[in-house]
Amino acid sequence: MALVCNDDLLRERLVARPGWRRSGSAVFLEQMVAFNRWFWENGQRTEPEMELLDTSALSVRETARRVAGWVQTGLQGK
Repeated sequence: MALVCNDDLLRERLVARPGWRRSGSAVFLEQMVAFNRWFWENGQRTEPEMELLDTSALSVRETARRVAGWVQTGLQGK
């Protein structure tokens, strides 16, 4: 599973991180946006296929709930 969101929101989230994380530089932001786009463009072509969770409109709580459900489903299949 890859957690993705729209480009503008990703930039906003990265800039909002504490300064010690150094995630607000223009270079870092563009690298992370490109990485995020790679998931959007290639996730369904990986083997096994990567499930994408678009967190653009999800709360942290809802995101965690969905990730936990995905993990549980995966564990049940083993």
